Amino acid sequence: MSFNIRLNKIQLWTGLNPTQFGDSLKHTHTENVRVLLKAKDSNPGLKVIKDILETYPQVDARWLITGEGTMLKKETDIDVVSEPKSEYAILLDRYEVKTEECGALKRELDIVKRENEILRAGGSDQGQDTAEARAG
Repeated sequence: MSFNIRLNKIQLWTGLNPTQFGDSLKHTHTENVRVLLKAKDSNPGLKVIKDILETYPQVDARWLITGEGTMLKKETDIDVVSEPKSEYAILLDRYEVKTEECGALKRELDIVKRENEILRAGGSDQGQDTAEARAG
């Protein structure tokens, strides 16, 4: 069984659509997952395999890599059986990342506004120093 078939089985098991499934993996770009889901001879990197196993600890690593055995670990092999991430949890993770990005952009905008005020007030030397400090 090819990797893309195994990946499709995991995606179906999670109940997520391909985009949501890709978003559920922290370090793997969603588009890469969509390509892997479609490609017959896909060859995933270690990062993709690691992301899948960290996000879905119920998935058996041997099965994921080789196709041997069963997709899910036996309950005795799992310390804590958890459900796949819900759509809410995935969206919450994405919201937190976007909130951090917005905060950084707001701070940068405040700096640019202050520089603009200084330049308009005629303090071009101070504005240049501020711009250099920001770039440095």
